[in-house]
Amino acid sequence: MPYDAPEPDGFAGHSDVVEWLERYVALINAPVRERTAVGAGQRVDGHWEVETTQGRIRASAMVVATGPFQRPRIPL
Repeated sequence: MPYDAPEPDGFAGHSDVVEWLERYVALINAPVRERTAVGAGQRVDGHWEVETTQGRIRASAMVVATGPFQRPRIPL
């Protein structure tokens, strides 16, 4: 889904990014889980199994993203 703000070459502020992500999540029906702590993840039979505060999640891919906006933090 392309970024469709009035000024596509301009700076996207916080609200613009949040609105775009919310529309994208709705468009692809992404299974987003908010306020969910992740304890551990491991590969099992070619998939990821992740333990969370909402139970175990099984997925074909896992993205680890942490840190404040525009300042990535790589866990050790």
